[in-house]
Amino acid sequence: METLRSHENPSERAEAARRLGDNGEDSEAYTVLCIALRDDDAWVRIDAAESLWRISPDLFVAIPALLGLLRHTSEELRRRARDLLEKMDFDYPGRDGE
Repeated sequence: METLRSHENPSERAEAARRLGDNGEDSEAYTVLCIALRDDDAWVRIDAAESLWRISPDLFVAIPALLGLLRHTSEELRRRARDLLEKMDFDYPGRDGE
């Protein structure tokens, strides 16, 4: 968890976020992943959101970060954010081609 909190390399932080999601429910992992939703790096934010979803599918704390990623320049990030919002059954602007 320390890697996600403080590593200078965003790729290392993103990998740490993915690993935390594989470990199941853990209150410390939940806290660290929620903090990672505000990371400067968009890839860390999407990996943290996906990990939070794996830990608890009824967890909607990641929605604000995901909505922000819908405006990112990377098509892959936008797609991953849309996919996760749809798994959450969240009705966001632009869903269904609006």
